[in-house]
Amino acid sequence: MLTRLLRFFATGEDRPRLTDPDLVDRLYRSNRLKIMSAITLGYGIAYTCRLGLSVVKKPLIDGGIFTADDLGLIGSGIFYGYAFGKLVNGFLADHANIRKFLTAGILLSALVNVAMGWSAVLWAWVALWALNGWFQGFGAPAGMGHSTF
Repeated sequence: MLTRLLRFFATGEDRPRLTDPDLVDRLYRSNRLKIMSAITLGYGIAYTCRLGLSVVKKPLIDGGIFTADDLGLIGSGIFYGYAFGKLVNGFLADHANIRKFLTAGILLSALVNVAMGWSAVLWAWVALWALNGWFQGFGAPAGMGHSTF
């Protein structure tokens, strides 16, 4: 199972370095808008998964599900998860297919948001929101220094 997962995220064979400056310039001009659009769209979709808690804070307090202190604890989970993700995910991304890596992060983040609706247990929410932060951290290395969209 782990071998299949590693194979799925593998980068594949390196391509030969482009040495023709005209070809590099032509590829840059034709791909820069596509790359910038893909990065912006990917970040926008991922960022939406970071806002879910902000939208439901008041109803959660009004419904007596969580207190403001509970929500503070839950909210801190995303920051610790994101910090951990930015530390670890860069190392993982260096050895992964960036397209698949970023896509997995966005998908996993969305699934965590859905999973939060299945529980009202404080520590489950803290853990899930921390996982969301970690998955949000998949976008940092994918958006910096890699232009393989």
